[in-house]
Amino acid sequence: MAAKLIMGHGAEKTQEFEARDRIPPGYTLVTYAQCGSVTYTHTVVELVKAFSDPANKEILENPTSDLLELKRVLNGLETHVYTEGMYYPSATLYLFAYWMESIEVKNVQQENQIAISKSGVYDFPLNIDTWTLQPGGSEYTTKSMFTTLNLKGKRSGFKDYNTIKNAEELAAKSYTDSIFPTPAEAATISVSVENNLEKFKEATKYSLETIFQKGGPGVYYHFVCREPTDIGLTQYTNSFGNNAGIPEHNYEKYYPINSIPTLLPYMQSYAETRHEKFKRNLKRLLAEKNRNPTNAELSEIAMAIRNSPTAKNNYGLTNSDMYSLFSWNYKNVVKAPAKFQRAYNIIHNTRRKSINQQSKHATKSNRGGGNRSHRSRRKCSRS
Repeated sequence: MAAKLIMGHGAEKTQEFEARDRIPPGYTLVTYAQCGSVTYTHTVVELVKAFSDPANKEILENPTSDLLELKRVLNGLETHVYTEGMYYPSATLYLFAYWMESIEVKNVQQENQIAISKSGVYDFPLNIDTWTLQPGGSEYTTKSMFTTLNLKGKRSGFKDYNTIKNAEELAAKSYTDSIFPTPAEAATISVSVENNLEKFKEATKYSLETIFQKGGPGVYYHFVCREPTDIGLTQYTNSFGNNAGIPEHNYEKYYPINSIPTLLPYMQSYAETRHEKFKRNLKRLLAEKNRNPTNAELSEIAMAIRNSPTAKNNYGLTNSDMYSLFSWNYKNVVKAPAKFQRAYNIIHNTRRKSINQQSKHATKSNRGGGNRSHRSRRKCSRS
């Protein structure tokens, strides 16, 4: 089967293992990132290098034939291979990779530029010349994978900060050789959304199932991020990190789902602090209405109102009182520990079952004979 590479940004729904779809006949999926975590640039670089070497055709098109060889050509990257009939991740792919910050493009200092990398779906082998995006670059590296797009306005300004100058530049830099969107399709989409970057990103959003349908049978390599769509770990650390006591420069350390147990004590402590503040404000409001509950009664009232705002009517509180009690992020903060713990439990249960699934399928393949190496029984730690 033809090997195909997916490029862009990615996200994934946190769900129980048996709720996933199964790989259809004629398709294989190879992932790198664990469910709930991100992919870094060096990972993409290794995959692109492997995809640009014609000598890797056999192993990339038949990844289960020798998992150790697959690891070798990917320069040590661990993978997880999903074959026909296996449950596979419920991933969403945004086939447009851009960043408002400079990332590895150290020379992007202009306020009217953003950083981008190649995006879309590509057949093996890749033309490395169209992937080395820095002028004069002769090798694909974490720097040469990025280039820039020109904006209509400044990134720090309000008007036109999120709009590019022309669709043709986007199409040529991001989508040359892409199966879909093709450069022509990308240009058409960009024009249809008035060259707005966020709208363009949404217009190039696909499920893995849709990508399979559009790209046809083959072996799909999905090495982009698999951050959870339902717990917003990045948003939590960015919004509440300093107040929650999370070290300012260590957000990345806490991002992988594996680090949630480390992060939870910070979140729990912050949630308790915010709830105590909520109770103090509530006590003040009740006192103004000649109500003076005991501490135990105050805790019960606070929980009742937090869980059901309409409970305010039982205590003579008005809508105006409620606005003063609930800051915009209060509920997010106090509910975060339980929400993150639940996601962590689901994801780890899914990983365990996914690893067992791969092991069983590898064993069946070996019993069937053929050219599969005994090394394909090797378990991979990704899901």
